[in-house]
Amino acid sequence: MVAEDLVPTEEIPKYDSERVLSKGVDRFYKLFNERQLLVHAELLGVIRELCEGLDEEYREPLTVYAMIAFDKMINYNTICSRWHYGRGAVVGIFDQHAYAWSWDHGEMGAVPGWWDFGVKGVLEAYEEFIRLLRGVKERPRVILGDARKLPTLLEEKPDTIVVDPPYYTTSSTPSSPTSSTCS
Repeated sequence: MVAEDLVPTEEIPKYDSERVLSKGVDRFYKLFNERQLLVHAELLGVIRELCEGLDEEYREPLTVYAMIAFDKMINYNTICSRWHYGRGAVVGIFDQHAYAWSWDHGEMGAVPGWWDFGVKGVLEAYEEFIRLLRGVKERPRVILGDARKLPTLLEEKPDTIVVDPPYYTTSSTPSSPTSSTCS
């Protein structure tokens, strides 16, 4: 799976990551247990296989939507997802706007309906984009970049700036009082 680039072996960037790194999670794959990695790698392999078989016109947009759904699913299936007793459900890694470090993390696994759960949110967001863009004459321009470098990314005053994840830096650390990090 590593050889097929299905497991995220990259290092977690050092900036704004002190609490993650202090738990020994220095690479992205360490946010998952072995069973979760297997489920994610298998699903990623299926997505790749299906998307490679598409006509070029559809390959990129459908790959993007499939990967957004995949991203939503892994949010609920990490060592930082947890069981919410009040709701009777697994909640995602950023449910508390911080990493939930526990030995009894929640897991979704490859349950029936898991893919539907991921795709439903993507379709709802896509439908909302279409609704919001009705009547807009110009084609929207999307800039992917580091939000901390907005002045250098933008050539003109934009109508909208969307930064995700919006709660990534919600808790300050003593070592860096002007910036913050996930707790």
